[in-house]
Amino acid sequence: MLKNLILIAISIAFPPLFFFTVPYLIYLFFTYSSRREKYFNDAIIWRTGGLLRTGDINIHKSVSLYKKASSMGHAEAAFHLGEMYCDGISPFNHTGYLLEPNSELANMYFKQCLGISPSEFEQLSNQREKMLNEIREKYNFTN
Repeated sequence: MLKNLILIAISIAFPPLFFFTVPYLIYLFFTYSSRREKYFNDAIIWRTGGLLRTGDINIHKSVSLYKKASSMGHAEAAFHLGEMYCDGISPFNHTGYLLEPNSELANMYFKQCLGISPSEFEQLSNQREKMLNEIREKYNFTN
């Protein structure tokens, strides 16, 4: 938003720039929802390695893209960020974390998801609980 206001101010101060900034702002306005979905889909690809799991995995790029999508109002992106910060992410067969668990950030993103779409938050929460219960039953975890 601030960037857009700066562009408008510059185009008013320097009229020839008007022909560059106005089309760019129009582009940003009309592609808002498609860019939000693209950020979310790209974040999933970077988190999982793609549909066939043959691509690179980059958790930090995934988190960055999830943050962009959630800041643009994508509820599922905010929920996935909450999950990632709640559980943390560690590499397979290694110690340590690629993404440290952080309960404050997890709660913040869960609340953001709830604020964007309560029904989607409820659905995603139920799916998460069901998955966690199945894992607990399968591996006999007490917690």
